[in-house]
Amino acid sequence: MKRLLFICIGIIIFCGSCRTSKQYSRMPERQSREYQQREWVRQDNAGIQQEPQQKSTPVKKIEEEADECERASWDYSDGRLKAYASAIDEDRDFARQQAAVLARGQLASDIQALITNVMKIYRGTVSKNSVATASRSAKQTVDQITEECLANTTIVCSKRYIVGDKYESVVCVSQVGTIEEAAKKAVLAEDAVLEVEFDEQRFRQSYQEEVERYRQEKRNNR
Repeated sequence: MKRLLFICIGIIIFCGSCRTSKQYSRMPERQSREYQQREWVRQDNAGIQQEPQQKSTPVKKIEEEADECERASWDYSDGRLKAYASAIDEDRDFARQQAAVLARGQLASDIQALITNVMKIYRGTVSKNSVATASRSAKQTVDQITEECLANTTIVCSKRYIVGDKYESVVCVSQVGTIEEAAKKAVLAEDAVLEVEFDEQRFRQSYQEEVERYRQEKRNNR
């Protein structure tokens, strides 16, 4: 009986030692995997750190230069308004024509604005006839004189550039007569409608004031 008991106790101890050895046998495998994972992370981090850093390209500040024709449009020393424009097309002649059309359109706008403002400054408050009648008459006069000015324009500068497979044309268009002559003609015409005497000194002051404002605005828009 004691012998049988010793045999049973021996079997239990042996089985317990087998279970314990199986449990511990898993630990080195887990530790090995954790070690490998840490090693992979270390290698990956090392790889990221070893990647060459991209150098940022410094931004260059380059002053934009106006071409000869654009600079010509800023010249008011001869008392004539000028306008600059450019156009791009596959046909070089058509590009030049379009540039001239655009420049004349800008010139017409400037002539209208300057003459209208001179007339407003000169006229001040209209006491004779109605303001509405004077305004309608003034607008018709300005439109007519502007058309006359555009009929007498000339291209004072023209340049052509090759842009890829197209042509860029730039032009500067100028009045033939002076803007002072055109503004004075408009004021005289309105004075005749309103039946008031033309004031030469007042006109000169009004004209100089508006021309200075026009020049300043053009300088600011360069």
